[in-house]
Amino acid sequence: MPPLERDAADDLATSRAAVLAGEALAEFALARSRLDDSRAFAARAHLIAIEALHSSYIEGEAMLVDERWLIPVVDRHLAPLTKRRHLADKAAVRQGSARARRMGLRARGIEAAAAQELSVVACADATLSLMRSRLGMGAVRTAHRRLMGHRPEVRPGITRSRKGNNAFIGDVYTPPLGGPLIPKMLDDLCEWTQAMAARATGAMDGSLAERCAFVVVAAGIAHHRFEAVHPFVDGNGRIGRSYAEALMASVTGRGFGSRSPVAIAAQFSDPERRDGYYRALDSGIEGFTEWWIAKAQRAAEQQALRLADG
Repeated sequence: MPPLERDAADDLATSRAAVLAGEALAEFALARSRLDDSRAFAARAHLIAIEALHSSYIEGEAMLVDERWLIPVVDRHLAPLTKRRHLADKAAVRQGSARARRMGLRARGIEAAAAQELSVVACADATLSLMRSRLGMGAVRTAHRRLMGHRPEVRPGITRSRKGNNAFIGDVYTPPLGGPLIPKMLDDLCEWTQAMAARATGAMDGSLAERCAFVVVAAGIAHHRFEAVHPFVDGNGRIGRSYAEALMASVTGRGFGSRSPVAIAAQFSDPERRDGYYRALDSGIEGFTEWWIAKAQRAAEQQALRLADG
């Protein structure tokens, strides 16, 4: 699997669909910029909760979770950390996870639901970690540890670098076999993603909407390649979606501590649209990226409107 070309996102970034998605993402960024700090922190925690929940729905990890109950739990888990600006403090994150469990995960008394709720809180932790990162390979591995830390059998944070660590994701596509090339493929992707983020945030001329259009396309490409590599034994879908969201947020955030997803997973988490997501992944990198652009536009439009309405 050859590394992505540095101009891989250039052609699609000027398409009509990408321009519309870029305008929607720019409007989302402007809507966030109009919020005071307290509301911005609350909105960010809410969006991370929504993204984590719906990304988990896609993987069948949260089918017993009540959204009305979970979002306040994740809000309370994340918001105090964001306000204190101690998001990178591992001890604080672990303490927050314990608080979340005390607030309801054990008390509900339903073992299967409690396990799924804990999994979604872990997904929120992973998303938050990537939002604060520079999108390097170390950040991806850290996020995977946060996501899968409660499942030691899948070797959290460790790529499929050993022979025999193979992954299977259906009949249409088989990822590369486990071995030393897997971490190299992931590292190549992370270097490409970092270069795209640097272009969009600093080296690229153009308006905010044009930068957003470029980064939406780059995020679609990055997500498709992440799933093609499938670097971990499990958890690739959730980490891959959060990674793509973090790339888009590199343009819309006001610094590492304020980056926020647009909760794109909510656009295709129900069973019918979930099938469309998998078909798009199977259609190849260009077909998937075009599909991703449309979903990113819709997600950004919805969240910009929600923020504007208060």
